[in-house]
Amino acid sequence: MWSWVTPMRPFSQRPSTNEWFFFHRKYLISTHLLCFPQTKEKNMTTPPESTADNLPKKGSETLDNKRVWKALAGVGIKDAMAEDAKEMVLICAGLGRTGTSSLKLALKQIGLTPYHMADGVMETKGHMDLWVDYAVQPALDATPPTNADQMDGASGRQARAKSAIQKYGYAAQGENIVTVIQGMAAAGFDSATDMPACYIWRALAHAHPNAKVFLTRRETGEKWATSVLATIGQNIPVFSQAPFKHVPMMQKGLLMNHWMWAAIGVPADLWGSDDWTPEGELGQSLAASHDAWAETVREEYREMTDGASEVVEIIAKDGAENWLKLAELLGESPYAEKCRARHAAGEPWPHENETAEMLRIYGIFKTIIKVWSFAPFIVVAIIVAIAALAM
Repeated sequence: MWSWVTPMRPFSQRPSTNEWFFFHRKYLISTHLLCFPQTKEKNMTTPPESTADNLPKKGSETLDNKRVWKALAGVGIKDAMAEDAKEMVLICAGLGRTGTSSLKLALKQIGLTPYHMADGVMETKGHMDLWVDYAVQPALDATPPTNADQMDGASGRQARAKSAIQKYGYAAQGENIVTVIQGMAAAGFDSATDMPACYIWRALAHAHPNAKVFLTRRETGEKWATSVLATIGQNIPVFSQAPFKHVPMMQKGLLMNHWMWAAIGVPADLWGSDDWTPEGELGQSLAASHDAWAETVREEYREMTDGASEVVEIIAKDGAENWLKLAELLGESPYAEKCRARHAAGEPWPHENETAEMLRIYGIFKTIIKVWSFAPFIVVAIIVAIAALAM
């Protein structure tokens, strides 16, 4: 992997044209796929095949995941883990934009190696492909082409996969789940946070029964919706437009984004809405999905613990008190002692607000879209000018 360019880097080490053009790998899944198609690891166990029969149908509530979670025991996740696989210590079931970047910094400060969208999916070799296979390919395989136009080519595959995601909501849970979890352990991660790892928190808990599960969330669903609409929610509308929609590898990223939102019950057609305010239909759907997800995690955690305890919830506004919440989770481990020491020393809870930077990046991409829309006129003007000079 390449590290981001700085003015001091030798010219020979600077990124290629594609890397300059699509430079913000940290946030944009589809951009990363375009520039860095990854090679799958070859030493991972192939999971059992899934069929359309075990796919949740469109309109399923998120509580349908309970059926999936129970069924995972039959997949043999724990048995499939390598004996020397690194054990997870903490598993965060909270969605992205709930303080997961700040949490990642906190976990690193106490010596853990958290799996996050940036560090785990985008910067770990082969992991983007693992997630795409898990999230998109099973739904695609379960939806046969319906006419000759859908048989071949990237555009046909895109149409089929979009149709499958809209039809089933979730992709085929269980398909490639063992491979994903094994990949996380093999890469040395001992904790998990952020999307998309939060979607498989139940499976991770099966694979790592000693790990502690907790939840991050925003104070309200409306605040979460506001954050999403301004940041990661921009992926679908931005990368569905020219010139980005003409890049074949970009389609994987778009499908991944469609899956992530479908996975929490946000209808795919709402991303074409003209109203991107928190009060609009899309904003309200996001807010409701945030609250429903949190409640689902609470209910399933109670079931997982036979009602013995409630899931610990970490909210960014609680500040330094979150050190004590982590310490409570971690018991008498060295990690817990580090949390208590930081709290005793008055060390603040990490705060990483990436919104301003992300807004700047999306602004650049939207400018590219506007410039591209004038490209035909610019080409014609150049041709006319050249012809005039030649006369």
